[in-house]
Amino acid sequence: MNHIRNVKKVKVLGYPFAGGQRRSGVELTPSWLQNQEWFKKLATSNTSVPIEYEEIAVSSSASNQYHFDLAQANGVELTAAEKLDARNIKNVIKSSQQLRNQTFKALKEGYYPIVLGGDHS
Repeated sequence: MNHIRNVKKVKVLGYPFAGGQRRSGVELTPSWLQNQEWFKKLATSNTSVPIEYEEIAVSSSASNQYHFDLAQANGVELTAAEKLDARNIKNVIKSSQQLRNQTFKALKEGYYPIVLGGDHS
């Protein structure tokens, strides 16, 4: 834990992704947290460790669409295998790669990255 004592700056990475699950909502968490009064005060306070916020773009505008919901809305019946298959696997992979890249970039720039959001996919 000694490395935490040496933190010079923090980058909070908002990750509004929910494409790997059936329910919506977790993609709203980063912006909700960013708009909380305590977070605004923390981000703008004159602390010894500056805090920046950056929102990570997910892989596409369709990333947070749930193929179960889309299929149902379009009258498409999914097979049992499709229902068990990974949800939006291409978007999950691409969005996860973007998260990895932004986290690595923050580390290279000397930030201690903290990721908020995401659907655990």
